[in-house]
Amino acid sequence: MIGHNIKETLESINILVVDDRPENIVALEAILENPDINIIKATSGEEALRMVLLHNIGLILLDVQMPGMDGFETAEMIRSNNDTKQIPIIFVTAINKEARHIFKGYESGAVDYIFKPLDPHSLNSKVRVFVELHRQKSNVTKAYKKINEANKKILSQQKSLVEQERLKVVLQMAGAAAHELNQPLMLLLGHVDLLEMDNYEPDTLKESIPQIKMAAQKLSNTVKKIQDMDKYKTKNYNETTYILNINNQIRILALEDSDSDFNNISSIIQTTSNMILSREKSISSALKKLDKDNFDIILMDYSLPDGTGHDFLKGLENQNISTPIVCITGYGNENLAASLLRDGVDDYLSKSELNENLLFRTIKNVLEKYQLKQDMYKAMKKMASLAIRDELTSLFNRRHMEDIMEQELSRARRYKFDLSCILFDLDFFKKINDTYGHACGDAVLTEFAARLRQQKRDSDFAFRYGGEEFLLLLPNTNTKGAQNLAENIRCIMHETPFKYNTNSLTVCVSGGIASFKDSKPETCQSFVDFADQALYQAKESGRNCIKVYQGKSDDITASITNKSEHKGADYFEEQFPKTIMSNRKELMKSLESLSRRISDPRFENEADRIKEYSSLLCKKYGLPERVVTSIKNAASLYNWFKTLLGEEILLKKKDLSKKANIKIKKLPLMQFQDKDLLDFFSEEKKIVGAIRENHDGTGYPKGKKADEIPLVSKILSISEVLVAMTSDRPHRKKLTNEQAVLELARQAGSHYDPEIVMTLLELISDKNLLDIPLLKIDNAKKIVAERIAKVPLSI
Repeated sequence: MIGHNIKETLESINILVVDDRPENIVALEAILENPDINIIKATSGEEALRMVLLHNIGLILLDVQMPGMDGFETAEMIRSNNDTKQIPIIFVTAINKEARHIFKGYESGAVDYIFKPLDPHSLNSKVRVFVELHRQKSNVTKAYKKINEANKKILSQQKSLVEQERLKVVLQMAGAAAHELNQPLMLLLGHVDLLEMDNYEPDTLKESIPQIKMAAQKLSNTVKKIQDMDKYKTKNYNETTYILNINNQIRILALEDSDSDFNNISSIIQTTSNMILSREKSISSALKKLDKDNFDIILMDYSLPDGTGHDFLKGLENQNISTPIVCITGYGNENLAASLLRDGVDDYLSKSELNENLLFRTIKNVLEKYQLKQDMYKAMKKMASLAIRDELTSLFNRRHMEDIMEQELSRARRYKFDLSCILFDLDFFKKINDTYGHACGDAVLTEFAARLRQQKRDSDFAFRYGGEEFLLLLPNTNTKGAQNLAENIRCIMHETPFKYNTNSLTVCVSGGIASFKDSKPETCQSFVDFADQALYQAKESGRNCIKVYQGKSDDITASITNKSEHKGADYFEEQFPKTIMSNRKELMKSLESLSRRISDPRFENEADRIKEYSSLLCKKYGLPERVVTSIKNAASLYNWFKTLLGEEILLKKKDLSKKANIKIKKLPLMQFQDKDLLDFFSEEKKIVGAIRENHDGTGYPKGKKADEIPLVSKILSISEVLVAMTSDRPHRKKLTNEQAVLELARQAGSHYDPEIVMTLLELISDKNLLDIPLLKIDNAKKIVAERIAKVPLSI
């Protein structure tokens, strides 16, 4: 089946996921779920080829093992098409980990290899790089297209020098200053009016004709500038926008030892006023010239007194010079041209065929290609930076922090150096966002990051740890040194207000310190945890202070504490949710204990089974551990709150009344009514709230269908249903395992997502979750496969 949920907008990036197993596609969808990403699905190589032609694809995640056309063949076909060969491909596979298969993948055009089971964090990181690269490439292409269209309109304008209004349009399209044409045009029209007034008297003609010629020549020169201008050169206009620079000059260096050949080039260049030509006769002198001056393009002869064009190219490489080059030579040889192009020459011309049109067209094309290449390089550089830096503050991000901290801890252990970690947290930051808005909050975070950079040493590392938390890593620094720096930063924060628009804000900071020699951390995480414990103590002590971890929580001491801050309503407001969340696990244990005292024990066993099935399905789809925890909690909550239904419903032996059925239907909502004040379980609330929605939209409470239902809700729902069908109830007998599996298969596509049913059936057989013959499971799979095949495409 090929399923499409296509919402192609200007903002979204299309990612093609190709896998012959629908459950794998669902897993990738769950991992990559993001409003900026639009997943397009294909279950075969043939369908993938059709999708890349129908849609603008930014990245392909391609399974290697597929029936028919495998991943390698599919990648080669994509690479062979000029329209699709630039699409990056990442192979995703659970097998073929041998070097020869990996090499084959790269030969087929892959940019990366990812092995199953998938690491969601790693996959998202890699995908983000290519998504941003695609976005940058699209922006460059759109900008180039707009400029190219503007330039075409300029070139299409008639060269009539007296059509003032049409010339104004040309000026607007080109972005030229109005006075470039207005002054000579007014002079021209003024003399024409003068001639008409004097009835073309000979004396007036004699005086006006030279002025008319001069004005006409100025107009001609200006129009020529418009036609020949470099589309990539801009200048500032009104301090807010940029326009195409009509007066831009192109600096050209001619490396030519022959006087006659140089004179020929010079005579062509002199026909335009926006090109400045310089000359060098040897490789050595040209390299010296390029070391001192900048040029836009180099026109190079191949045979030179002190070497060849290849020698010159090596010299440029050694000096790290990337100026675009056009080779103009009398040696018309295809092999020579090919070797020069391979070594870095941008174009190749023959001296015997050189003319004005050919030279100017070549210069324009080379400069355009070079600028596009530079834009792509900048985009790649930005992507590399985004991979390790926080976008808002430009500090290193948390992911890069783990790599750096691992290296520094290893160095500290090896050389017996000390290493200190300071964890900062901005006090009452939530109140800043609530009072002044998130834009102000972002400005405060950015300014605090700048202050960190100013105070730290070059050898120190600054990271944005998350939210309003920042971390400093100080190599070869003991506790005392870390205290001095932390206190200095605290004082600067307390004494130097933040300016935002007309507001002046005093923002205080709390800090926790841990040193390598004092805390002796075994891992990077434990090192940060020690600093976090000290930070917690700083918060508890009233904020705007620094505390040091010294081995035990009880031994954490304050280095500096500002006692003037009052622990009032703001303090309570910030600490209350943290205190609530810190007791989340304890609350779960308390609810479990309460439930066991008042509910039927059989429901506890059922809850364990639901959690087992849900957990296995989550891991099958590659969902992160926090999601697994949330769905387990949701299963427990749903089971424990069944006690709200009362024994008259739960233990009733006869058929349930209409009123009882209505109460059961309301159970997912009943669990969370009047509990917003202490909403420990916001994620669980979302999961449970949709477990009675059906795949075909016939469920409740909101009638959601298909992809509108969260994946985690689908997982919990089908797990709970399977357990319920295979468990005894007072009012009905349980189904046999075979009957339950068959019922799930029959309801696939109506009540349940058929792909999740198929995945559950595979888990039942792989993990022996139920005692049932494999033949019966295979029969159920065939029914589900038919349901999948009949699901209509949503294009």
